[in-house]
Amino acid sequence: MTPVAPSGETSTTSAQHGTRGRLGGVGIEVGPFPAGAGFERLAAFAADAEAAGLDTLWLRGAQVARALDPLTLAGALSEVTRTLVLGVVATLPDGRNPSVLARDLTTLDVVSGGRAAVCIEGEPGMLAEAAVVLSRLFSGRPASFSGVHFALHDAPNRPGPDQPGGPPIMVALPEGGLGALAADEVARECGAAVAAWVADVTPEALAVLRDERTTAMAVLGATAPPQLLWRGPPAAAVAGRPQADGIIWRLGWPDEHAALPDLGLLERLAAR
Repeated sequence: MTPVAPSGETSTTSAQHGTRGRLGGVGIEVGPFPAGAGFERLAAFAADAEAAGLDTLWLRGAQVARALDPLTLAGALSEVTRTLVLGVVATLPDGRNPSVLARDLTTLDVVSGGRAAVCIEGEPGMLAEAAVVLSRLFSGRPASFSGVHFALHDAPNRPGPDQPGGPPIMVALPEGGLGALAADEVARECGAAVAAWVADVTPEALAVLRDERTTAMAVLGATAPPQLLWRGPPAAAVAGRPQADGIIWRLGWPDEHAALPDLGLLERLAAR
């Protein structure tokens, strides 16, 4: 499916823009969104983010009353953007079961023309299993899995995602970093399935994580290490751009009486 941009021009698909490659660019994370957030404000913000040259927009949800669902919002934003990668932050175990998440992400990927991505965060063993479940369901074949936290048997996921192999899977590094993942079969498959690791650390700690990534990926048997992305507020990077493969600026979401970041600020963040 090819979504239509507000101007009436057709959007460009992930095959042309390379959703996986754009994870290594500059993105913004916003949310969670209270019920009174107003979609018009979010749509205008997404349009400004795209115009500013940002690569990704990440929507964070919250398992609390009166919070809007980020996947539903991302689907709506696919109609008012053309090139922006639309990512969803999913927290385990409070969020969707990975099998349901895979189905919903597949729908987002189809309606957006292949611009969906996901970042999962939570307990290390649960993260590894969830990444494997998502990867198997994105494959286009009936998927089976039996783990400590999740299980499925010959589960279908048709029609499949727009992107070959499905939306990119990112994993927020658990406490203890990559060393928290055991070198077992599930962790090895997780290492192969993950497109990027997201680090919520000080910029100064990134050098340690880069070294750790090389060692851990060798243990997990990955042929090529995933990208390493830094995530944090702009104020945490006063010394300049963190030395990571990509940046996710975490902005939260202002209440209905506060002003949104303007186009000028978004352009400055995109250039950092």
